[in-house]
Amino acid sequence: MTTDYKGALNEMFDALQTAWLGANAIVGYAPRIYFPGEDDGTIPDAALFWARVSTNSVLCEQSTLCENVVTQGSKRFETFGLIFFQIFAPKRADSEDKTLLLSALVQNCFRNRTANVILRNARIKEVSPENGAIRKIVVAEFQFDEVN
Repeated sequence: MTTDYKGALNEMFDALQTAWLGANAIVGYAPRIYFPGEDDGTIPDAALFWARVSTNSVLCEQSTLCENVVTQGSKRFETFGLIFFQIFAPKRADSEDKTLLLSALVQNCFRNRTANVILRNARIKEVSPENGAIRKIVVAEFQFDEVN
């Protein structure tokens, strides 16, 4: 099971979008997710829940010595990285509880693997408010193999 970087991101983002459908039951609507490269020039409404995804590749190394993994001259590489899911919530009495429920929803998504990406060590991080919004970050490590 191998993929490339774009395929790995698509798999993780698709899994997140599917899991995020459960947010409707928590806050009453599907909060918008901003994916990498998405910027419509507007500032998100501080009265609504919303989320932002980012990734960071940490290491990519050759994992085989031979040069005929799939075809002659091909090598296997392992890529390791981090995926971050930031949740922003309006400052209301029930927001802290709802952000914890939303964080658990994403953490559970990150505890499963996709077809080609292994996700590990999913955790919820408490962070200070930003622009008047309560924030939580769910972080997971990811790994996938690529053959070139």
